[in-house]
Amino acid sequence: MRKNKKNFTDRSPYIHHSDWRVTAGRQITPSLSAISIYDGISAEYSTPRWRVGAIAGSQPDQIDQGFSTEVREYGAYYELRQKKDAKLDWELTTGLIGSYQKGEINREFLYVQGMIRNKKLMTYLTQEVDINRGWKADAGESAFAPTSTFLMARYQF
Repeated sequence: MRKNKKNFTDRSPYIHHSDWRVTAGRQITPSLSAISIYDGISAEYSTPRWRVGAIAGSQPDQIDQGFSTEVREYGAYYELRQKKDAKLDWELTTGLIGSYQKGEINREFLYVQGMIRNKKLMTYLTQEVDINRGWKADAGESAFAPTSTFLMARYQF
């Protein structure tokens, strides 16, 4: 049993060998916080400065959080971090996520997440940009639409 960055107890079986990690079961991917909890598989390759990963799975049932295959999700991400001994702690993650319900597009979007932190200041930003194609384009949506912007900053006096 492990706890990830978000203090979520993860009981999923995993394989961790050198720079590779593969996990299956109910899980979250901290690098793609927009996905939340999903049942599936993730694979990740990590170095001290960057990480790349992919996920495939399905969302739990919206009513009882049980296993469901109605909404399937797929995603890939790339994360870049500061050098190990840098004075400024930062991370930048970008990803592409797709959600599909009964074979139709539910939502597809680009994702950017950034964090900068030092002893006094911490900032965190996420931005999602919907990619509208298929029935969404047919309904008159623009090809790209910024959604779900979040910015937080904290300064310690």
